[in-house]
Amino acid sequence: MQFNNIHCSIKIYDKRDDFDFDIVNFPSLDGDIPISPSYGTYLSQLIRFARVCNKVKDFNDRNSIIFSKLKAGFSLS
Repeated sequence: MQFNNIHCSIKIYDKRDDFDFDIVNFPSLDGDIPISPSYGTYLSQLIRFARVCNKVKDFNDRNSIIFSKLKAGFSLS
């Protein structure tokens, strides 16, 4: 059996995106919590996205969302 010209797009659906309130995914980077666990969480999410998404655009979309959340947790004093 052979399939020709069949494409399947796989991307991530995160139900938290549908909520009408903010969800804290990362701790504040200017607090007492070490920075490395937050970056480790971010990197592990990127790895998960890369494994699941089969289109670069879908990966970039998810990356933009979590990067914005991580960046929002970091305020310059």
